[in-house]
Parts: sequence; C-alpha cells; structure tokens
Amino acid sequence: MALFSLRSVGSVAIAFVLAACSDPLGPADISGTYVLTSVGSAAPPVLVTLDDGSTRRIEADTVVLRADGTGTRRVVEQFTPHREVREGDGQVEFTYRVSGRTVHAVVDTGVSAVLITFELVVLGDDLWNDDRRYQRRGAPAP
Repeated sequence: MALFSLRSVGSVAIAFVLAACSDPLGPADISGTYVLTSVGSAAPPVLVTLDDGSTRRIEADTVVLRADGTGTRRVVEQFTPHREVREGDGQVEFTYRVSGRTVHAVVDTGVSAVLITFELVVLGDDLWNDDRRYQRRGAPAP
C-alpha cells in the first residue's frame, strides 16, 4: 500500500521561492536532484508529529527537477494515523514552470490536475522548506 497521499507527498506540487541572482530563473537554472538532509536539527529518519496526533517517520525525501520543466518526488515514510501503521515508498511525477523567483509545479492525478503548493527557498545549492533542508547532489538533471 502506498503510504503517501497528495497531501503528505505534497507537497509535490511545489512552489519554490527562489532567493538568488537578479536575472529571471528558468528550469535549467534550478534543475538537479535535491535530497532531504535534515528536518530541524535531525537527519533522516526523523519522526514528525502532526496536529491530529498522528505521526510520520520520514526515511527519505528526494526531489528531481529536470531542465525540461518536469520533475519527480519520491518519499519513503511510515505513517501512523490513530495507531494504525502504514508504510510506503511513494513517487509522483509533476510538471513545473518558473515565474519570477517561484517555481509552480502541478501533479496530474489522472482524474484531475491537483495543485498543492509548498515553498522552498534556494540558498546556494540547498533548498529549504520551513525547517526542512534539501541539498543538491551531483550534476543538474537533464
């Protein structure tokens, strides 16, 4: 059973707030593989308690942004809603566009396009979302 939902992976339609150079950015400028390296001060795996008392144990979270405006997000996690444990390794594909300093990504569920946004701030080769840090690995994605 896949453990992610569009809300938890959500996270996958992405809006990145980019703080870098003064020129407009395009997909080729930000393409690459970004790996979750910390949530707060803890490295994965990390346990996150949600507002409703359920928990998510995040094992891994990787975002790939390709220069053609497509991307992939893969989350490996364990979700415990109301004492029921679900494990999953979920991957979703998305498309994105850059507008100013923001990247807007959309996941097509096959039923209807769903836009879920979250913001990542670019600082050097890192992306930040609240207390989550994603580090760029290797060369830009083709």
